[in-house]
Amino acid sequence: MVEGLVGMDAPFAPDDAEAERLRLERPAVDVVWNDAKGRPWNLTVPPTVYPPREDTDLLARALLNLGPGAGRTAFEVGVGSGALLLQMAADGWAVSGCDVHPYAVAATRSMLTDQGHDSHVREGDLRDLDNEALERADLILWNTPYLPPVSVDEAHLG
Repeated sequence: MVEGLVGMDAPFAPDDAEAERLRLERPAVDVVWNDAKGRPWNLTVPPTVYPPREDTDLLARALLNLGPGAGRTAFEVGVGSGALLLQMAADGWAVSGCDVHPYAVAATRSMLTDQGHDSHVREGDLRDLDNEALERADLILWNTPYLPPVSVDEAHLG
């Protein structure tokens, strides 16, 4: 299953571990991201963490259509840099999420805390969560840039 999702024959080739170690030694990058309301946010994006990109901006604009959070809860699968959770928290949502990447979890927790928001971000994927975390969310979001496009011949949502 993993191979099909990431387009690999095997999870790791012989030289991949060393290449990953070298990637992790790169410094974090400071990024200014303007959310869908035009608010600039200073984000520190650690190496190998998904930074805000065009797909992030598209989803951020779509989230505005939901209106202010007004106490509603949102759970993000794959928090990456935390940009979407930050926008939602600033708009009154109670936010939480998960990511398999420990650097993404640490960066998102730190950024939300620095901005004065509660931080409920866990390391792991959906299989690591109790159902309650998802059941109590009013909104579950998942930006899926790493998933291959769905063939029109396959069953799919949307």
